[in-house]
Amino acid sequence: MLLDIISYKNAYVAKLETQIQQWSTRIDGLSAKAEKLTDDARSTYQKEIEERRVKLNLVRQEVAALKAAGKGSWEQAKATLESF
Repeated sequence: MLLDIISYKNAYVAKLETQIQQWSTRIDGLSAKAEKLTDDARSTYQKEIEERRVKLNLVRQEVAALKAAGKGSWEQAKATLESF
């Protein structure tokens, strides 16, 4: 049972890390597109990009907490991550 939980947790963390990398790549792509926009449009775009970066950093922190979570707190940490 404990081994199953650990295996599931490791697979879940790996999946989240892959998703984080994809989100980071998309945000970088949005930043590149923003550079080509007019000043007004770029300002609006940059605000959205910054909001996404903040959320991404929160997710990174939660994944770090998930990695460190013991058997008892793992379900709570997972629920927190899924709320993003």
